[in-house]
Amino acid sequence: RRERLLSSMNAVVEGGGPTVESILQKSLSQHQMKKNNELFCQATIRNQYFLDNVLKHCGAMTSQEVLRYRNEVEAFEVEWTTEDQI
Repeated sequence: RRERLLSSMNAVVEGGGPTVESILQKSLSQHQMKKNNELFCQATIRNQYFLDNVLKHCGAMTSQEVLRYRNEVEAFEVEWTTEDQI
């Protein structure tokens, strides 16, 4: 890992700026990309579940309740949060 870091630093110094290779990881295999995508999707679901529980605890509408409300009301307008409401 140290050698990789040093080689990427040399690429930055010699080239006059960062290169794509010095910033991004080496390309991942298809299997690894699929695994990372699955992990990302699972994390997104867990984050939404957590956020919905926080909203429910605060007495605010959860994401599911907002969707139901939007479907019931035709002229739904988004209400923006102001600094006073925070």
